[in-house]
Amino acid sequence: MRILTSNLKKGLLKLLPESMDDLWAVHAVLAQGDRVEAKTMRKIKATEEAKAEKRAVWLAITVDRWHIEGETLRIFGSVVEGTEEVPRGSAHTISVKVGNTVTIIKPAWQQWQLTKLKSPRQPSVLIVVHDREEAFFAALRPKGYELVGQLRGAVAKKGQTKVAVEDFFARVAKEIAATAARLKAEHVIVASPAFWKEMLAEKLPPELKRKTTLASCSSADEQAINEVLRRPELKTALASAQATRELELMERVLAEVRKGGKVVYGIDAVETAAQQGAIEELLLSEGLLERAREENWSARLDKLLRDVEKAKGTVRLISSTSEAGKRLLGIGGIAGLLRWQME
Repeated sequence: MRILTSNLKKGLLKLLPESMDDLWAVHAVLAQGDRVEAKTMRKIKATEEAKAEKRAVWLAITVDRWHIEGETLRIFGSVVEGTEEVPRGSAHTISVKVGNTVTIIKPAWQQWQLTKLKSPRQPSVLIVVHDREEAFFAALRPKGYELVGQLRGAVAKKGQTKVAVEDFFARVAKEIAATAARLKAEHVIVASPAFWKEMLAEKLPPELKRKTTLASCSSADEQAINEVLRRPELKTALASAQATRELELMERVLAEVRKGGKVVYGIDAVETAAQQGAIEELLLSEGLLERAREENWSARLDKLLRDVEKAKGTVRLISSTSEAGKRLLGIGGIAGLLRWQME
């Protein structure tokens, strides 16, 4: 997500969604009554006798409802500002796709909404590209990568291929373990041409192997790192790391539930704890957020979230489709880790 313009005093954010995840983030933070501005298509008649034709116009609408349909976020509402040909108060739908600019204006932005729109903390990922002679180590960065190491082995002599390859791969595996520990890497991607990656993977210790994804690349040089950055395995690794963090949070919640500790769950108990400023970390299912909108009690949930943030608590929005999200829905879709134990 690119935030093109930010004026929080006026409640204004101009956004450029760059992926479907970004569209879902916009979907998550919208609320009834928000003002949304964008270029949009509208049927307009030049004269009463003329045939209506679609034109690109700039319009502002007050949001009534919204949903994602395929790869498009459709926002329905009433026109509050636009061209002379479009009457105010008329119904209109603004369709937002990846690459479209949209402006959202709210009376006030909550911190969890801003956090949702901003790029989440990027997981620490170690990328290794190699063959049987050379290995490059890179750390994933917000804009590309940083080369953090390189190993070169002796070319195997005829009749000694197996020994030489195994020795070099063992050395690379040892360096992967050390570098992953130093970077606190949540995931490792090992890429190579041909079958070298599988041979290296056999040398990794079990705990490291569990968080390693294998990928293919056309060469074993620094340029191959850029190739890996475009591979689908990287997206999978990032999603996996996010899911792991969410599961760890849910495990903390469930552990506290089992021992009757510093936790509350379910809307009523969480609301009470939020009013007392007791919540340190709030887990909220996107499914519950959607339900609150559909059943017209969003105002109650919004106040709860404001109470948490006012007390310097953190709000974590959890995807309903993830394993953590499903577990959270099982205890009411909302839970709070507490600063102190409630009576």
